[in-house]
Amino acid sequence: MKAASLSSQLDEDWLTLRWRIGESPMRRFLIDQATEARFQSSAPMLSEAREIYLCIKDIDRPVTFGNAVERAINHLIVLVGAALRQVGAIQA
Repeated sequence: MKAASLSSQLDEDWLTLRWRIGESPMRRFLIDQATEARFQSSAPMLSEAREIYLCIKDIDRPVTFGNAVERAINHLIVLVGAALRQVGAIQA
């Protein structure tokens, strides 16, 4: 628990330092964390997770169950996409 807290604090401090530096000659060596996470993640995309979930849980359920899952995941995808665009605009 303490290690996770320290790790989180270090990440926050590092990000603060990156923001203060702004345009640094060393900036080209920094890796965009979102890009790095996208390439290193083995997790399925939300749309893939939705399909997996529906294949497992949609058996013998009414059509409204599948519709509700589709609607919820689509809203989540829109919200996450908007948040990522907002973070990208802040970083730019």
